[in-house]
Amino acid sequence: MAADIFEYAPAPESRAIVKLKSEYGLFINGKWVSPQSKKKFASINPATEEVLAKVSQGSQADIDKAVKAARVAYNKVWSKTKPKERAKYLFRIARLLQERAREFAVLESLDNGKPIRETRDVDIPLSAAHFFYHAGWADKLEYAGYGDNPKPYGVVAQIIPWNFPLLMLAWKVAPALATGNTVVLKPAETTPLTALLFAEICEQAELPAGVVNIVTGDGTTGAAQNCGPSQVLNPAVPLNEYFLIGGNSWTDYGIPLSMASSSIKAMSVALDHDYYFKKVSLMTS
Repeated sequence: MAADIFEYAPAPESRAIVKLKSEYGLFINGKWVSPQSKKKFASINPATEEVLAKVSQGSQADIDKAVKAARVAYNKVWSKTKPKERAKYLFRIARLLQERAREFAVLESLDNGKPIRETRDVDIPLSAAHFFYHAGWADKLEYAGYGDNPKPYGVVAQIIPWNFPLLMLAWKVAPALATGNTVVLKPAETTPLTALLFAEICEQAELPAGVVNIVTGDGTTGAAQNCGPSQVLNPAVPLNEYFLIGGNSWTDYGIPLSMASSSIKAMSVALDHDYYFKKVSLMTS
């Protein structure tokens, strides 16, 4: 009866604010491209099992392409960009995250299944805050305890877990960009949509092409971010210098073991089942 009497306005967290595409490609070198395999998989709302969108399955070839783009962007643009200018890009990203906060909060809740109160009041505001914070550090790195002239690693590979998809992305991408690195990022296969929306933020902020690359896929895509077969056998394929990963026990231990003989200089691992963060440096000869 109440429905006949009262006309309710849309809730502040109405899903109508989210405009999803039916399919998403890979974000490589500032462009949306199709995966080499042409394969797609569904990203599903865990509460209703509704298919939210079809997402691309990245392969070793796609990762190689993304790493090449990140290497070119690092050598030709990002490593030559003054710290104050890098900071401006991070400030832009932070402001855009704030402007589109409701959109991100609703999408995170739909794709991840966590309550809207958590995404709206915690995850998204903190994500923007991390970009603001690291933007402020970009031109002050000599005061951060790394010497008078700290150097970036170069291309940073990042794997993001499912539980805090955008917030974990912010934790990893913001400091990487602030310190002059470029990024190849793979979100969790079950929660990729806010990472893909973040790619739109990078476009909107006019971040130089190749500075952030986002390749979706399952565990095989993440494994390809390591020094995969084509990177070992083909010297034309540039290697990642730094690896940040967060996930389950296999991710935390399996990938580091496979990296031990690679040329990757250092890595950070979130050993979440042990409830602590451990940084492992892999020295190369």
